[in-house]
Amino acid sequence: MVAGIMSSNSFKLLKFETRDEAASASADLIAAAIRDALAAREQAHIALSGGSTPGPAYQALAEADIDWKRVNIGLVDERCVPVDDAASNEALIRNTMLTARAQAANFLPMCSEYDHSPTAATAANGLYEAIQPLDVIMLGMGPDGHTASWFAGAKNLQDAIKNNGKTVVAVDAAGCPVAGNHPDRLSLTLAAIGTAGTAVLLISGEEKYDVLASASARRHEDCPIKYAIDALGSRLVVIWSP
Repeated sequence: MVAGIMSSNSFKLLKFETRDEAASASADLIAAAIRDALAAREQAHIALSGGSTPGPAYQALAEADIDWKRVNIGLVDERCVPVDDAASNEALIRNTMLTARAQAANFLPMCSEYDHSPTAATAANGLYEAIQPLDVIMLGMGPDGHTASWFAGAKNLQDAIKNNGKTVVAVDAAGCPVAGNHPDRLSLTLAAIGTAGTAVLLISGEEKYDVLASASARRHEDCPIKYAIDALGSRLVVIWSP
């Protein structure tokens, strides 16, 4: 493992030779942040991302010796699909994170009980306000530079970015290629993500490394991960593997 600082940003960059090592390191960082939070207060609040990359990290984290019944787990974003849909982030969390010791944690769905995002966003906003500020958050990043459901070109991207007092908003990502067949999304806002005590960004592959390296030279609207990088600063740890 090699550690370093990338560009002029103050986040910490950790490079690992394998994805298994990166997943283990991510789990260790999140577990440490949860333990610190529980040492300071009665409950810890975390939010986790979906996608194909973080599953092994969640499986490792689920085995951690933590008083999980005092931990609230939310989502960073969600596709507005039924929970039994393969695209559901909730399904990923239930199958990887809410296992082993972490079964005792309190999970807060974003939209599994609702069938369209405006209704779901209103309900989720009220639910997720109760777990602010987040103690730790796991972020991901797409090859287009999006994080959460902040897609460049999304019709209402600024609803997620501007300071509107909301924790969760609906995002219409129709026409954004990376959103694929699931343009109706819910997402944490910049206000919710930017105040997290610790943030882990887990990415893999040369393509995403290059996107991250070029972020500082791009406009926020074209590379939305830059919003999170600027807001989190030194609280962000980027974990990368080939």
